[in-house]
Amino acid sequence: MTKKEAFLELAIGFHVAEKSVTGALLEAGIIGEEEFIAGGLSELEKASIPLLQRLMFIKQESEGQYTIIYDTAKISELLAYLSGKYGIKIPTGQPKIRGLNNIW
Repeated sequence: MTKKEAFLELAIGFHVAEKSVTGALLEAGIIGEEEFIAGGLSELEKASIPLLQRLMFIKQESEGQYTIIYDTAKISELLAYLSGKYGIKIPTGQPKIRGLNNIW
């Protein structure tokens, strides 16, 4: 099994457009064609966090003649689990308006 296959099957667990997977792995400095070894799951899970954040806003992607629609509730659950597991703070919610002079 390659790291790319493990990324999809083990770290994310659902189908994501090829271009998004390749981009996420490259961004994390992971070569997808390398052989996946036991103990390397944490590297892939950490690499999936930025991708999951982007998917929350994309909601759907087209790949050839097919369209992939993402379940944002499940993505949010997975994102919360992984961020908690690795102690990564994920910004949530909307900015708060504190006054007319301090909008953000």
